[in-house]
Amino acid sequence: MQQFILKSHLSPTRSNGLVSMLKQLKLYSLGFSACLGE
Repeated sequence: MQQFILKSHLSPTRSNGLVSMLKQLKLYSLGFSACLGE
């Protein structure tokens, strides 16, 4: 819910950057978890 509220206050360019950054963080966390064997 808060993600949508924050996104509505950002310009389209910043919003796309935020979404891209969050996707990348999720990928990094999945990769790190895989390295730890979890």
